[in-house]
Amino acid sequence: MEIDFCSYNIRGLNSKIAFVKDFFSTNKISFCALLETHVKKENFVSISSIIAPRFTWLNNYEFHYNGRIWLGWDSLLWNVIVFRASAQQVTCFVSRRDGSSSCVVTVIYAYNDLVDRRPLWNELFAIQNDLPMGPDSLPWCLLGDFNAFLEANETTGDLPNRNRAMVEFKQCVKHLAVTDLHYGGEFFTWRDGNIVAPLQRKLDRVMVNAKWLEVFDLSSAKFLPRGLSDHCPAVLLLGLQKDRLSKPFQIFNHLIEHEDFLQVVEKAWDIEVTGTPWFRLSSKLRNVKKALKILNRDVGNLHQEVITTRQALLDFQSSMSTPSSQSQREEELLLISKYKAALLSEEIILKQKSRINWLNKGDGNNGFFFKSCKGRWNTNKLLSLEDDLGVTHTSHESISRTACGLFYGPSGFGSRFGVG
Repeated sequence: MEIDFCSYNIRGLNSKIAFVKDFFSTNKISFCALLETHVKKENFVSISSIIAPRFTWLNNYEFHYNGRIWLGWDSLLWNVIVFRASAQQVTCFVSRRDGSSSCVVTVIYAYNDLVDRRPLWNELFAIQNDLPMGPDSLPWCLLGDFNAFLEANETTGDLPNRNRAMVEFKQCVKHLAVTDLHYGGEFFTWRDGNIVAPLQRKLDRVMVNAKWLEVFDLSSAKFLPRGLSDHCPAVLLLGLQKDRLSKPFQIFNHLIEHEDFLQVVEKAWDIEVTGTPWFRLSSKLRNVKKALKILNRDVGNLHQEVITTRQALLDFQSSMSTPSSQSQREEELLLISKYKAALLSEEIILKQKSRINWLNKGDGNNGFFFKSCKGRWNTNKLLSLEDDLGVTHTSHESISRTACGLFYGPSGFGSRFGVG
């Protein structure tokens, strides 16, 4: 799944760095807000660079010492300009670099206390009034942890006859003229730590205005299983068609060092091939590549245990009944323990292969060591190409077409060497 926007109250990031790194990679996230990180300001740069080294990151430490909101995005895909920020929200103008879409995104992390939340509602009213050309001129999305619910059925706990917090939240939503985007996944997005009788509530939302529904009519939201947090990630898919780039097969040291590597290569190379010398060479190379792909799939994946245990945890969390039983909650704790152990084992293996001494910070240097094993894979990707007229091409198809034109054209490299 490719996710356009994501908001995740991670409830403490220092002990979940490897988990969040894995979450970003697995879901192909390109724009994400992390809430309630509990990371000190001086550690922001080092930890954010481990989670997503290529991302551009910003925060709201200026408005709260705890940096309650982290915002990160892939600058190769998105342009982001901050419009307004505070301790409880960060609002940005967001557009894709290919020009296919633009919108306003407000990331919310509301205070727990009713009185402390009231300035947030006023800030949202002001943002709506200050948006260029009126409140309905731009698609607007509000996502995150509102720390309040709209309806009585959105909590499993006792509800007073008149819940003031719920009333004020409803008034805010009505004034802003926003609504929940069509969503799937988990209904209750937060659960406390009580194993015997847990309290569950819908605190995280993805809300949009009418213009959003008009422009992004195929968009949808989903609330994923909690993972290692007590909140569900809120993810949003714009419904836009994207180019899908295939990653080339690459051989890394862990595969070369495998005991069967030389035998696999030799066996594939010795397959009899007839034809011209060039055809024989290219065919033998294809045979070797095919054999190494099979070896890599069977024994070369260092992260299979992490993938397996993570999926087992998420699948179990998705299937838990509401309300969940004590035996289910105990089983969940066991699966969380197995997943954490797999993450730790992965980190140890990557440390051994990277052969780099590194001062451990938190539980997750996996991103750093994984990057060491992979070398410079990211720097070799071609994401844009400028033609002779100065036009920059970003889609996979246009880059391929432009590259062929530069090579085979009248003044291209191919023509100079008699190719084509």
